[in-house]
Amino acid sequence: HGQMAEDVPVAACLQAVDGALTVAFADGPSVRLWHSGSGGAELGTTDSAITSIALDAAGARVVTVNDKTLTVWDVSQRRALWRTVVGKRPATVVFDGARVLLADKFGEVWTLTEDATRAETADAAAAIASGPEPQFQTGVVSPISAMILSAARDRLVTADSDRRIRVSLWPDAYQIEAFCMGSKSTPTVLAFACGRELLLSGGEDGSVHAWHPTSGALLALARPASDLPPSAPAGPGAA
Repeated sequence: HGQMAEDVPVAACLQAVDGALTVAFADGPSVRLWHSGSGGAELGTTDSAITSIALDAAGARVVTVNDKTLTVWDVSQRRALWRTVVGKRPATVVFDGARVLLADKFGEVWTLTEDATRAETADAAAAIASGPEPQFQTGVVSPISAMILSAARDRLVTADSDRRIRVSLWPDAYQIEAFCMGSKSTPTVLAFACGRELLLSGGEDGSVHAWHPTSGALLALARPASDLPPSAPAGPGAA
């Protein structure tokens, strides 16, 4: 077990497929993978620290963000398939089937659709292809802090730095189904639970909110950190 260096950004995500768990994570510029059946592996490295990472639903591909560069990696081949540089620094990324959704620091959501012919050529040549151009989908007035797509790929949820959570139809993202309001800090994590009956959000203050995704009503609020016992004081010889 290696020790991660101090102040090195770590991004991580996980996916459960057919009872097996796959975890993709980045330690600085290094892209790594852990599978419950086959163990760990390194996919490769980028030229700067990775700030966001996502796995597709099949656990077959990984997308990473470093600075303004997006890279899509093939898990089975353990290599990068394509790479593209966008005009604005992405805040978060998710997969929509074969497409990649990115939300940038200016509150805009874009999609990148891979060209199948170019992907096959890149696979055959074992070279990193130039990625597709991003296509604008929707935008909000504040920087987006978190984003997820429902498993059915029919709802897009975004959270922003003004503590607003939007549930939009997808791909018609201009149709907003609900606003989830009341977070006291910026939501940084979003997840669906119980199928799609609950929308969970986690904030910078350590709180977890449970929302009704179609009405926007707050159903429950928890602060897990407040339930933990206080840390024991360090002794005289503690490092």
